[in-house]
Amino acid sequence: MQNELTPLIEQLVRLFNKFHQIETRPRRYGTPVLIYFSEIHVLDVAGRYPGASLSEIADRLGVTRGAVWQTVKKLEAKHLVTRACQPGSAKEVTLNLTDTGWQAFNAFQQVLTRKDASISVSLEGLTAPERARVKQWMDQLESFMDKINEEEDHE
Repeated sequence: MQNELTPLIEQLVRLFNKFHQIETRPRRYGTPVLIYFSEIHVLDVAGRYPGASLSEIADRLGVTRGAVWQTVKKLEAKHLVTRACQPGSAKEVTLNLTDTGWQAFNAFQQVLTRKDASISVSLEGLTAPERARVKQWMDQLESFMDKINEEEDHE
């Protein structure tokens, strides 16, 4: 049964599908190795927050520590990062980007700069109350996605 919200919901599903396509297609980011979306985001956080623990990286990305750990193993195999223990704590692991890891990080920063500029142009056309409403809606959508993730963990 169609209602006035159906076109918006269908568009949202299309956006999720397109995002999934982007997420699953690896890129080189100026390196000889293929790097997946989840991997470049771990590299990005590790590069922007040197000394961040795996737990901090997971929190910043909104994923589990286990997911970050699995990604780190892949990044190590690709010689993009090395692991180090935090001084005074054998449990807290941090990441160091290798030279190739820094190449990927820098290339990704250029991608982000272009993407952010494009998004900014769209948002600049909104009034402050409109931007506040968009932010409120995105917060609701994020909460909804968190709820779905929690429900799927318990199925």
